[in-house]
Amino acid sequence: MNAWRSIIMAFSMFSSIPMPAIEWKPQNQRYMMAAFPLVGIVIGACLALWCWACFKLGVGSVFTAAGITVLPILLSGGIHMDGFCDVADAQGSNATFERKREILSDSRSGAFAVFSVGIYLISYLGVATELPLGMRSVALLALIPVYSRVMSGIATLVLPKSTDDGMLSSFSFSAKTRITVAILLGWAFVCVAAALAASAPCGFAVVATGLIGFAAFWRFAREQFGGISGDLAGAFLQVLELAMLLDLVLTLKLVGL
Repeated sequence: MNAWRSIIMAFSMFSSIPMPAIEWKPQNQRYMMAAFPLVGIVIGACLALWCWACFKLGVGSVFTAAGITVLPILLSGGIHMDGFCDVADAQGSNATFERKREILSDSRSGAFAVFSVGIYLISYLGVATELPLGMRSVALLALIPVYSRVMSGIATLVLPKSTDDGMLSSFSFSAKTRITVAILLGWAFVCVAAALAASAPCGFAVVATGLIGFAAFWRFAREQFGGISGDLAGAFLQVLELAMLLDLVLTLKLVGL
């Protein structure tokens, strides 16, 4: 029963998909991060369905890419993009750890957030326009939101926090169990196996990007913010998805799939 409640909480927290109301308490949060990749599965399935519909209707690559760009943001409720914007404002300030943390907690969007999200969306759209609509490429595209949530979930649980306050610290404390981490590692194994099964070279590129991105994120968070936070975890997810899509497109062009 607690597992089912954790799944509901994961979708309530990390998606815009309507869910039954449930009480926010530690026992319901225990496996929430373990269920986080399930949100990615739904997003990936919607991306695959969108690509299939666009292929059948014969619509242009730009229109197809527009859906690939906005669907993950709409289905996630923009929660991760919100973190990306906050981190852009904080990082653009070139301030101290303490001041950057204050900016992260500020609900207002500054100039750095506005043009950073604009650059991100244009970049994502441009890269998605170059994605060929084949079975292997769409399968790997659908895998990206799952794998990004696996990596973000692991980062949330195992990396030191920038502060003991905030929502990230509260639910990561209740969720930080061996079982939860083991489940996420199991998700990671499934993602790696699925990626390599779809296409060995392209799957390897996507998997390697996730691992390199994880290491780069931890270094960035430690040096610039003194640890991770919920906003940083969201920004990591967004940047990682763009990086994985870019590597997927480049690898597809290199191997000629």
